[in-house]
Amino acid sequence: MPDNWILGLANIVGVPRNFQLVRERIVDVCLTGLPDCPPAGDPELTSITLSKMPVFFVARPGHPLINQAQLSFDDIAQYPTLGLPPGSYPRVEACLKKLGFWNDHVRMFRYKRENWEGKTEAELTIGYATSLSMEISGGDLVKLPLELPFASGEVLVCRRDFIDHPRLQSLQALLLSRLAGLAERYGDIQLIGNH
Repeated sequence: MPDNWILGLANIVGVPRNFQLVRERIVDVCLTGLPDCPPAGDPELTSITLSKMPVFFVARPGHPLINQAQLSFDDIAQYPTLGLPPGSYPRVEACLKKLGFWNDHVRMFRYKRENWEGKTEAELTIGYATSLSMEISGGDLVKLPLELPFASGEVLVCRRDFIDHPRLQSLQALLLSRLAGLAERYGDIQLIGNH
């Protein structure tokens, strides 16, 4: 933990409640991910983008799509995809809905014995990840060779009147230095550090 900061129990999936906690001055800052940050015209909140990185599909070892050299969204659409609570990440939700990947049931258009027989829906579900989320997930997922058409990244969200505070600037510098080590290890993490 950085000096002079207290880490909250940030296990709430989604951004609306976290932004509300910042808005109501219950917390000073929340660390969230692109693309779901407050809009530029928000009168109370602002964002400091620390990094950007691609979002790709992931699957469990043994998934039928793992050994394919190239994938399309149609290939992914043959399997269930990770469901997220509605409204939790509005911009991600809009993009996934546009692609046809939002909280739908198993889409088995043509049954292929070699792809489905003996496997559960959980084993066949395709998720979304970044290099950073793969770093902290324990490494039991396999990256598929297809990226989503939006970027993720780390973003600090705070009230506008806190943006020039030295403690926030110190936190930003610390997080950027930690991300720099990850960016060296993974070539797809781009450091930004601005608002």
